[in-house]
Amino acid sequence: MNLTQEAWLEKVRRELDKESGDNDGDGTPGGDEDGGNPGEGDGGTPEPPEYSYVPLRVLTAQEAGGDGVVGGSSAHDQSITLKVEDGKGEGTGELEQGTVTLPVYEDEAFTAHEVDAASSPFGLLSGTAYSGPDAFTAYLLGIDGDPSQPFYAVRGTEANGLSVFQGKGVRRYSLTVDPLQGVTVPFVTDNPNFDFSEAATSDLFFAESANVADGSARVFQNWVSINGTGADQKSAIGVNVGAVSTDGKGFRLDRRGSYRVSANGPSFQMFGTAGTIAGVSGGSIFGSNGENFVVSDEMLEPGHFYDSQSNKFVAGADFSTVHVGNLEAEKAAPSRGLSGEYNGYAAGVIEGAYSNHYGSFDPVLAKTSGPDAKVIFNPENRSLGGSIRVEGIGPMGTPDELIVPFGDGIDGNTEDGASAHIDDDTFGATANPNNDKTYVIQNELVAKQVNTQEAATYFVSSGAVEGLSESELMSGVDADHRCTECDFLKWGWWGTQAEVAVSEGDASEVVQRVGVHLGSWAVGDIADVSELSTSTATYQGLAVGNVINNDASYVAAGEMDMDYNFGLGTGEVSVSGFDGRDFGGTVNGATSGQATFEGALAGGGGVEGSASGAFVNDGGDIAAGVIGDFQVNDGANWRASGIFAGQRR
Repeated sequence: MNLTQEAWLEKVRRELDKESGDNDGDGTPGGDEDGGNPGEGDGGTPEPPEYSYVPLRVLTAQEAGGDGVVGGSSAHDQSITLKVEDGKGEGTGELEQGTVTLPVYEDEAFTAHEVDAASSPFGLLSGTAYSGPDAFTAYLLGIDGDPSQPFYAVRGTEANGLSVFQGKGVRRYSLTVDPLQGVTVPFVTDNPNFDFSEAATSDLFFAESANVADGSARVFQNWVSINGTGADQKSAIGVNVGAVSTDGKGFRLDRRGSYRVSANGPSFQMFGTAGTIAGVSGGSIFGSNGENFVVSDEMLEPGHFYDSQSNKFVAGADFSTVHVGNLEAEKAAPSRGLSGEYNGYAAGVIEGAYSNHYGSFDPVLAKTSGPDAKVIFNPENRSLGGSIRVEGIGPMGTPDELIVPFGDGIDGNTEDGASAHIDDDTFGATANPNNDKTYVIQNELVAKQVNTQEAATYFVSSGAVEGLSESELMSGVDADHRCTECDFLKWGWWGTQAEVAVSEGDASEVVQRVGVHLGSWAVGDIADVSELSTSTATYQGLAVGNVINNDASYVAAGEMDMDYNFGLGTGEVSVSGFDGRDFGGTVNGATSGQATFEGALAGGGGVEGSASGAFVNDGGDIAAGVIGDFQVNDGANWRASGIFAGQRR
């Protein structure tokens, strides 16, 4: 593996020449070591064929079971050479188990080829081979055509990622569908209870860097699927964030996200690490311009993908997916105007379970108490970091507070996690690796994330995928309220699964597992009271949050309207069409410090609750927007919490 590709080829040629009896190294079998002319007088023997040699890495299934996991041992991860006769479209090579024959492609553009019945010691191989510039080919085949018995192989000219990803631009790569799962989003299983076909999904983005070797070339992919409304809703999100390796040979991603296949069931959070599959010389970015790569799970524990239920101490089975990336576009200079600290609000539903067989607790609403969501953007480093602190709104015995950090360390935390600031609409992060900073407070007892794994935290902007504003979730929010021009403030999704212990994160002292699925957040540059005018203003925007309705938990959205008199320091805020309910009330502003406000809410059907928020600036445009959170209930079986965000009209 430490040989260069040229040295590898030369070594293989010498070995093959010896096997064929080519003693003088002239590329023809037989030969006379003293330089003579063998075969003279034989009546004109035809010229022997010429060959080329193709280095190939081959990965096969670790074990039977159809989980897509490959590699992990010498028998299942081999580097071989295909011997290709000139003019022929296939080559043969020797695995430990026997001879394999594969078609060989030399396409200048990305092309999918159907492979049918290629021979191998395991059986006939069928599937798809993807080829591209500079001899790249990724063979995603199945034994006897069965994708649950994978045979994968990769070849190509390995690029120098330190130069390919050097720059100031953004690269966009498409990803092929995994041959086993067959769904349109990456790194997930084909759940029979969930339809991914209408998911809003992004391509895979690379943010180039002036110095790839310092880890600042970022990688990001996101998808969201919210199908149906109310008790019929199913929802899921994937947030995949990482960076190009400091040697430039590939990249890795934290696989995070969550889903709920039934509004009446628990949520599941996603774990695992994705990484690029290297060729025989150790590089995994192929083509002179880095046009292609193959990405899968990291093959070795604990890198396999798995999903974990939020309210039980169990985890799903390991699995893997594989995808071929193809460069679709390059953008020279993306906008990264977000810089420095932004503050705001967050909300969600906390689910969970106790250790020692005490079972799960009923889901509880949670929201910030004041602007306790913080994000710090570092555009030069293409990164971000922050934390969310929410308070539980539930009975005794459920979490009083949940604090989750993400991305770069802040407030004295020197550890950095995965994050990517692709542009001002597209950014996200996963858990900060300092487990002491992820914790639950309950009955004044602090329980920290266990030291054996990171929390499954994710934080992502709503603008990372196109089509969300046109989704069924937003069907009751008209165009004037969708905050599509609120570039100076941001909102999005967050979630986590944390296992917390009372003894400095000792895994043997676990007391609780807590999970959040598709929580919401909103942040901005909060104004100071001293900056406010004495005029009046009207704001329009959206409200997004989580609902608990009897035993069902789901996401809902509505419209937010606000009229405010800055001279009097009071106004009216209302939310309409949120899960079929309207509510509102009077809010009163702070008299000093941050320009915050709060007040009581009420609505039809006995709905009552509260709202808090803040006015945010757009540079020198003071109080150009408004952000906040709310919590409401009907005194019976319906309750909700969420965020709102809007702009001045």
